[in-house]
Amino acid sequence: MQNITAIGAKDRARRIVQSRGALASIGTALSKDGTPIAFERIGDGPPVILVDGALCYRGMGQSGQLAELLAPYFTVFTYDRRGRGESGIRRPIEWSARWKTLQRY
Repeated sequence: MQNITAIGAKDRARRIVQSRGALASIGTALSKDGTPIAFERIGDGPPVILVDGALCYRGMGQSGQLAELLAPYFTVFTYDRRGRGESGIRRPIEWSARWKTLQRY
């Protein structure tokens, strides 16, 4: 991919709708514990879910550009992982517990 830039999800969805006629929507779903998870849905076809890297969110990274390329052929879902971008955090992250888990590997 070339010319990778951080594009806001709302701007990207608006541009896709204008340029390709693809269906686009941005929303929030609630996880089982009530945490709001922000997502974007674009395109039309079989569903594909793109997951960004650990420190990324929908507005940065490469999944936005990949979603644009796939939108004419698939219904593409991108989302902000818990605590990133427009998604929330329901409870504080217990870093010590996560660190202990990582140390086992």
